[in-house]
Amino acid sequence: MEKIVVEWHGITLMEPVVFLTNWLISFQCLYYFKKSYEDSGRSSFHKNWRYFFLLFGLSTFFGGLSHLLFFYFDLTGKIPGWSCAILSITFLELAVLSYRKEVRNWTKWVWIQTALIFILLLFDFKFLWVTLQTIVGLVLVLGIYSIIQVRNGEKGWKGYLFGIGWMIVSVPVVILEVDPAIWFNRHDISHLFMMLCLHQFYRATLIVQPKY
Repeated sequence: MEKIVVEWHGITLMEPVVFLTNWLISFQCLYYFKKSYEDSGRSSFHKNWRYFFLLFGLSTFFGGLSHLLFFYFDLTGKIPGWSCAILSITFLELAVLSYRKEVRNWTKWVWIQTALIFILLLFDFKFLWVTLQTIVGLVLVLGIYSIIQVRNGEKGWKGYLFGIGWMIVSVPVVILEVDPAIWFNRHDISHLFMMLCLHQFYRATLIVQPKY
């Protein structure tokens, strides 16, 4: 679908609705970051989730600007948003691994993975690498670990699975290019699903308590 281009006082702005939905996610995440200091614990588990919300909020903040000002910055404008997105998934994985002491030693592999993703971006600057790390973090780390914990009777982890479910629902919308209108396209729809996902993550984080 054709991208929206708006001329405003001599400034060329692109995809203003995608910009707005990105910023809605950003404000949501920054609210959760602030609110979690009052509502959640002080463990490494909760601290890492707070960093996830902060970095994901910054990612969508810069991501919105990169869409709006793409005419001027092209792919260079993607660097801040993509970098924050990579680090947000890093802290999501660290949060999962900090739930139990016996798996905390695996954290070095999370940082190795993060370094590898940045190296891949240096040699081949594509969103593919950010997507790959997101899939690993959400599905292979958070998803599988949540299933294990639910089977062990830790029902609070169901919230993370519901959140991942909302993200999965958004995938066919993007792949099949479901664009109801030029002012409300597949990216806007996926952003709404993403907001539902983040809400589930926040609610689950309030319930789950680490085992140490």
